[in-house]
This record gives sequence, structure tokens and C-alpha cells, in this order.
Amino acid sequence: NSGGAGIPSASTVTTPLTVPGAPASLVATGGDTSVTLSWTAPSSAGGSTVSSYAVEMSSNNGATWSVAAGSVGGVGVTIAGLTNGTSYKFRVSARNAAGLGSASSVATTKAQSARLNITKRPRIFDNIPRNIGSSP
Repeated sequence: NSGGAGIPSASTVTTPLTVPGAPASLVATGGDTSVTLSWTAPSSAGGSTVSSYAVEMSSNNGATWSVAAGSVGGVGVTIAGLTNGTSYKFRVSARNAAGLGSASSVATTKAQSARLNITKRPRIFDNIPRNIGSSP
């Protein structure tokens, strides 16, 4: 400029802000009319803290997806109101200030009614003396 060279300004280093990576280790466990999901945070938060997670589900083998939980604050959630015996697919995406990241791998399970699981049939007559009616 016409006044000559000025004093240099301080340089600043910034990290570009991007969406977070995909959450990992998604596990789905079926319950009575519900599914409990858990996952781990993405390895890359994209330069900003992960603020929430979005959970999507499909009951038609992934042909269409719907939001099951739009804003989950931690790394797990229970999705209720499902139909027992129906197979569901789930995927999770992390959200930060830049937006929603890519989805996790898919986890599949069924909502299932609670069942009584008897593994051994009780034997009613085990404690009755066997020598009833016989002479000593």
C-alpha cells in the first residue's frame, strides 16, 4: 500500500470442521416389544464434539428407513413399541456442529416376548421314600 509495509498479523491455525465418522460396534438386543441398542463413539468427531446420535430402523430388510430416535444423548437407547416376532434392522449416525455423519454398520434383531425357559423338568417324587408299604 502507499504507507508501506505494516506490522504482520499473528497467524492462526484452524482445523477444518467436518461431520463425525460412523459409530462402531453397534449391538441390538431384542426384548418384549422393544430393542436395546448400544454402540461406541466414532473414532473421529470431525473437529467438534459429538452432540447427539440419530437412530434409524427398518422393518422391511433395509428397503426403507425411518427415524427411531432423532436425538440420543449417549451411546445407547431402548426403542419401544415394536412388534414381537418382527425382524428389525438398526443403524446409528453421530451429529456434531457440522451436521450428521455417516451411518454405522447395521445390526439386526427381533423384538420378542418374554418366555419362561425351563431347562430341567422338576421331579415331584424324588424325595418320597421308596420303601413305602414294604416290610423291613
